[in-house]
Amino acid sequence: MTDYHQALPAPPPRKERKGWLFLLILIVVGGLGLAAFLGFFVFSIFGGEGSGVGLFGDRVAVVEIEGTLLDVDDWVDLLKECENSDSIAAVVVNINSPGGGIAPTQLVCNAIQRIQDEGKPVVAFMNSVAASGGYYVASAADEIYAMPGTLTGSIGVYMQLMNLSELLEKIGVEFDFVKKGAFKTAGDYSRDMKPYEREMFNAVVNDYYEQFLEAVAKNRRQNKVSIARGWNEPLPGGPVSKTEMADLGGIVYPSPAWGGLGGSPIASTGVILSATSATKEEAVAADVEAATSETDSISDATAETADDKADEADEDKVDPM
Repeated sequence: MTDYHQALPAPPPRKERKGWLFLLILIVVGGLGLAAFLGFFVFSIFGGEGSGVGLFGDRVAVVEIEGTLLDVDDWVDLLKECENSDSIAAVVVNINSPGGGIAPTQLVCNAIQRIQDEGKPVVAFMNSVAASGGYYVASAADEIYAMPGTLTGSIGVYMQLMNLSELLEKIGVEFDFVKKGAFKTAGDYSRDMKPYEREMFNAVVNDYYEQFLEAVAKNRRQNKVSIARGWNEPLPGGPVSKTEMADLGGIVYPSPAWGGLGGSPIASTGVILSATSATKEEAVAADVEAATSETDSISDATAETADDKADEADEDKVDPM
């Protein structure tokens, strides 16, 4: 008997899964479209460089100035970005600094003033400390805010030079100089300062001090003499029995008796800031008018005499001889 195997019919061809492929493509394209839409939405909310007004308005930039004002390039760069960005409408400078060098401080002030030249308001918030150069920077702003415990003021300049000549002599160390220029080794720690060198350094300090006073007087439109009167100097009519504050609609100054923010840091206690603020012109006009009535009798000579007496007292304390 012959075996007979009947050939089975070939299976029908499989249908390609074109439907699944189409669905996958649709999901990918839809996801990309959604991502693009969300990106545009976020960009519209927060704005961007050159974007003008965003979906919910322009941004307010906050620039943190923390520490000693010596290397200020990063802060100046940030302020320059605020100046050039179309999406930034105003700037808050949060200051927590005891001061620093004159030139670096002036760089920061100039950067703030360029922002103002673009029509953008600048508000200074004086944090824990905004003293000396820290206040110098704050004075450049359109408005100044402070906490009740903020330490500020300290308008002044000092230069500290070291003299190790006696110590070097005891250990038998001598320095020989080969120099050209009368002041090339002025301030060197290996010898005593010569009188003409001290005179030169005094002139430098006085010049820096005048720059400080003039900048604050110009920025805050205050009487220069009242600023120069010091921190705790009594009024011409006698000691001040009570320290008062001038809270001018949120712009806080010590009372005119203390010469504006150049006055006593004691005067910065117990102030409640209001939510709104008057304009700089209104506040300063009121402050200057009140200060003028109390300081007309004070001349530049009086202020300089007070400074000279303070300097003499400091020298007596420092010099044991």
